[in-house]
Amino acid sequence: MILVGQDALGSLADLDEMLIAIHDLATHESAYQNKELNKLLAELWTIFGGNRVRKQLFEENLELLKNLDKHRHTAVSQIQTTLYSLTSFQLDMEELREQVSRPSIIEMPVEVHIESIGKGIERLRNSKVALKSGGDTKISKLIDSSNENNDNNVAKEMTI
Repeated sequence: MILVGQDALGSLADLDEMLIAIHDLATHESAYQNKELNKLLAELWTIFGGNRVRKQLFEENLELLKNLDKHRHTAVSQIQTTLYSLTSFQLDMEELREQVSRPSIIEMPVEVHIESIGKGIERLRNSKVALKSGGDTKISKLIDSSNENNDNNVAKEMTI
């Protein structure tokens, strides 16, 4: 009898371990089912239009991210074009400075010297017009403000 009681006690201990394992499995399965149910309900809510605004926002953000590279390439191209134009403009300015500051070997009449300077200024203005016709409004505004400053400085020098 004692042996039978001990066997029964051992069997009960084994059953208790199995019950604990079954309880753990049931707890995990219940949590998984709740999570999947919530996902299913969210999908159904989206399908029936409950997340329409949120879905549209995600789609717009995705489209924006897709266009980001295109906009970056455009910006790089515009910057390179502007840099090239500014470099050309700077070279023209340096050439004009050299012409103005260079002492002439042959005595040049003042009228010829003024005409040479006028042609250099006209070339610079043509460069500005070419820059403005590029279509970039920010560059055009910058050039316009530069023209106003230069015109004001020329007017001041003429009055002095």
